[in-house]
Parts: sequence; structure tokens; C-alpha cells
Amino acid sequence: MLAGALWLMLTSSVASAAPPPTSGLQTAALPAANAAERQPFNARWQVNKSYALGVNRYQLDHDTKLTGWRLNDRWYFGRQKGLDSGLTLVWQKQANQVSVSKDGLRLTRRF
Repeated sequence: MLAGALWLMLTSSVASAAPPPTSGLQTAALPAANAAERQPFNARWQVNKSYALGVNRYQLDHDTKLTGWRLNDRWYFGRQKGLDSGLTLVWQKQANQVSVSKDGLRLTRRF
């Protein structure tokens, strides 16, 4: 069944393709058909930098990166990289940060 569906997709796209141009020299000198073809590749495609199941990377401060979930505007849960690495629950508000991990409780005040 899967092979039949694949064959149908391939043959339908081949059948609907435009006929080849009569002269290759003329088509090479023509401008692109639309604006999307004139843009560079990275401008046409946006890369999604998030992981599956809503997991994202967060830069909590200059020394703390967390890969996990933002539970609300102050709470984060996930794998922390920085001074204390590992599974962590983080509360952060302005200059205050509290991290609970396997190593214990860490209180941070930035100024």
C-alpha cells in the first residue's frame, strides 16, 4: 500500500511538471520567476530551533543555560548547564535566582 502511494506521488509530480525549455541559453539569461527564487536559501526557510514536546533552550544569565520547559514567566524546569549541571528546577525574578538540583539549593543574586 505504501509503495503504491509513493508511486502515485512520484508519477503525479512528473506528469504535472512543465515541459523542458527549447533553448538552455535563453532560460539561463532570464530572471527568476518569482521573488522567492531570487532570495538566498537561508532567507526562504526558517529553522525551528526548538526540540520536541515544547523543549527549548533558555539563557537564564551569562553563566546559566537551561534546556527544558518554561513553566511560567518565572519558573523553568530542565537540564541546566553552568555552575551546577543536571536536572534542575529554577525560579528567577529580575536579579534573583533560586535553583533546586541534585546538588542542593543554590541562591543567586546578580547586581
